[in-house]
Amino acid sequence: MDDIYFTDKRSRRNGNEDKTKNDRFTQSEYHDISSNPNLKNRYTEPVVPPKKTGFTVNIPENKFDVPEYPSSRNRTPQGQKRVSAPPPVRKPSGLNVSDSVSLEYKKNEAPNRTPSAVRSRTPQRPPVAPKKKNNKIGIKIALAVMLVVFIGAAALFGYGYSILGSINYDDSITRNEYISKDKLMSSSSVKNILIIGSDAREGDGTLGQRSDSMILFSIDKLHKEIKLSSFLRDSYVYIPEADYRDKLNASFSYGGAQTTLDTLEYNFEVDIDNYVIINFDVFKQFINLLGGVPVEVTEYEAEYMVDELKYIYIKPGVNNMNGNAALMYCRMRYLDNDFERTARQRKVIKAVIGKVAQTSPLVLMDIVEQIVSNITTDISRNELISLGAGAALSFLRYDIVQQQIPAAGTWWDESIDGSDVLAIDVDTNTAILKKFVFEKYDAKALEALAEEADQSYYDDDDEDYYDEYYY
Repeated sequence: MDDIYFTDKRSRRNGNEDKTKNDRFTQSEYHDISSNPNLKNRYTEPVVPPKKTGFTVNIPENKFDVPEYPSSRNRTPQGQKRVSAPPPVRKPSGLNVSDSVSLEYKKNEAPNRTPSAVRSRTPQRPPVAPKKKNNKIGIKIALAVMLVVFIGAAALFGYGYSILGSINYDDSITRNEYISKDKLMSSSSVKNILIIGSDAREGDGTLGQRSDSMILFSIDKLHKEIKLSSFLRDSYVYIPEADYRDKLNASFSYGGAQTTLDTLEYNFEVDIDNYVIINFDVFKQFINLLGGVPVEVTEYEAEYMVDELKYIYIKPGVNNMNGNAALMYCRMRYLDNDFERTARQRKVIKAVIGKVAQTSPLVLMDIVEQIVSNITTDISRNELISLGAGAALSFLRYDIVQQQIPAAGTWWDESIDGSDVLAIDVDTNTAILKKFVFEKYDAKALEALAEEADQSYYDDDDEDYYDEYYY
């Protein structure tokens, strides 16, 4: 192994390259000093700087033969920075060992080193096992939560299924035989349920009873809207079951819900999926169990309820109405007309939907259990549960819009066979109802259809059509 030495450049050119003990360090001397643990300093004698300004550094082939210089002697006497030794090569095992020095030699050189002293200071990679363990814990927690949700949903389903067992289920409804299925407009994203309000008491049945209100409750999942379409009961329409023209609410007395569904589908060409009959007692009881509903009352409505109906606590503005007050508010007819009356019905239904959305599912199921025996429907229990789940998850947050049939400008008063009726433009109202139920609500577009029909009815040709159609 070559020695590390310093010499004068000029002396080298003269061939005087003798080395002395003061200006060189041999490999054997370095190992003798470093192997003695009692020595605090690696150098027994101070290094005598050369007298000349020039110097030469010979670097040996083996990098580990270079001694580590203390920081206090990091400059030459001439002020120039000393060349430091290159960093040692690090082996994958973490030991700083030269290619030419074996591990056995390194152990003999430093026998007193601890295992931690010979390890590399390079930080090791964090262990992967804890992450896998945490992932497994997270998966177990997720599975446990899913299991709890599944068990809860199954329990609610079973509870709801048992509650709905006492509902009056009607399985006698058949397809409309008076109009072909392909002429009825329908959509997979729209569910149409006809709500029939009846003043029949328990045990009265439907024979001879007229429906007090008819509201098409449409759930439009595509446009995320709940649409309420009120049919005015005095609308003069054709009743196919009786083969006779009469007021719309008379269809219920001819054949109950089946005839009412057939009549509406025949005249307005909209497919109705199901129906629900709610009598007045159920209506009042349901609102009372909800704790009342907030209804905004106009000044003239409040005066009528106080003076005529003796509800002295009703004030203009928002009132929290109980079941009796809400029912009387919906049935007020002599205050104005049937158009305003149906508007009040839709207002109360909208308030009920809002109150239901704020009520917990368990409370709602308890309410349904108390009123379900007075409800008649052709909706199966499984489908009712599906509708209830859909309402809890999304339907109750839909926007609520409303429309009346006949629309404004598409009807006129007539006296037929001694009875006051609403003569209507069936074709225009059919177009308005289809647009309202199956498209996104657009009030201006619906008004435009009504205005166009209103202007056309003043033509002479329409007079001939009216005489032929109704007589």
